[in-house]
Amino acid sequence: LSLQPGAELRVPLVLPVPSLVRYEVQLLDASRSSLGLQPSLVLSLLPSRGEAVLPPTLLDTAAGSPPPGTIHVPGSGIFHLVLQNTSLLREATVSAAVTHRPAEGGPSAEEEE
Repeated sequence: LSLQPGAELRVPLVLPVPSLVRYEVQLLDASRSSLGLQPSLVLSLLPSRGEAVLPPTLLDTAAGSPPPGTIHVPGSGIFHLVLQNTSLLREATVSAAVTHRPAEGGPSAEEEE
């Protein structure tokens, strides 16, 4: 997946119960531009209404791909996991995956992008 400068990817999640959302982002093109710049990736988890579960958070791409992470979602509803390339000069080529399961440890459901 290529994210142009300033572009974003929104992955909808329908969570019927409080859940654990696990994400993994792999930076496939870790080379720097001729100006020494690399993509600047920001991740957030937004409900359809209300405050962000995960406010916009800069992913550390200095050493390549950032480590996977888990977000606890205390409620239910429709959410969007948003990955943004905030760089104005550099395209980001990434592989991204998101899975979720009930926080209480029930069967898992998966969505991948």
